[in-house]
Amino acid sequence: MGLTLDGMREAGFGKTPPDFTAFVAEDVEHGDLVGMAVTYLIPYTYTGRPVLVVKELFIAEQARSLGIGAGLMAEVARLALELSCMAVRWQVAPWNESGRRFYERLGAVEDNEWVNYALEGEALLNLAASVEPNPASS
Repeated sequence: MGLTLDGMREAGFGKTPPDFTAFVAEDVEHGDLVGMAVTYLIPYTYTGRPVLVVKELFIAEQARSLGIGAGLMAEVARLALELSCMAVRWQVAPWNESGRRFYERLGAVEDNEWVNYALEGEALLNLAASVEPNPASS
């Protein structure tokens, strides 16, 4: 099953709370979308306050350096405060120097407290196959 427009509409706009929030920036003169920020909320049991995660921040090449990214991130920050979040978090590829500089100009600091892990491909298949299914969880 793949991603569909109807599925996205339902996940983001058809339920409360939504699975994600999306902010978009539009070039009103041409009617083109030139930027987006997609976020999702993670409840945090340790502090009792959620964390807002920026899953995607994209600005079209022709719209970069116009303040659109900062504007979208400001909207993300406002949403985080509205939801009483303890933090906004996101990931940046180590090679993305311009992205890292952009975030640092906003006041963000590199999070050295956490190390990211992933389980995918063969390792994911092998782990899933290593445990007998629990009929109670079906």
